[in-house]
Order: sequence, then C-alpha cells, then structure tokens
Amino acid sequence: MMDRQTSPENKSEDKSENNEKIISDTKECPYCAETIKVKAKICRFCNRVLAPDISSQKEQEETKLKLIATMEREVGQIANV
Repeated sequence: MMDRQTSPENKSEDKSENNEKIISDTKECPYCAETIKVKAKICRFCNRVLAPDISSQKEQEETKLKLIATMEREVGQIANV
C-alpha cells in the first residue's frame, strides 16, 4: 500500500498547490512583461524601478499631490537658474 508521500496522485496535487502559490506570488513586469515577484521593487530582468501598488483612493490622491508639489518645486528651481 502506498502512503501519502509516495502516491503519484498526491505528488501532482502538491505540485499544483505549489504552482498556485508561485503564480499568486508573481506578476508581470509592466515594462518587459517578464514574470517577477509581487513584492519586487525593481525588475530583475530590465532593472526598471516599479511603482508601488497603492490600494486606497486616498493614498493615490496624496501621492499625486506630492508628485505635483515636487514637480512645481523643480520647475521653480529651473526657472530661477
């Protein structure tokens, strides 16, 4: 009698569970379309910096306002040169 560890059916079940975990832990790089980890900050294939995933609308608005303020400061500094 085969136990759980050596059963071919159980091995395929374990592999499919591992594949699902791997798939859920990965995403596609928006620049080069290679598969990378969800938590990646830089793509290991094209070395592009990835934008962080922002979940809430409020956080998105705050990020936009900060970006606009930064751009306005930089434009002001260039104009003063």
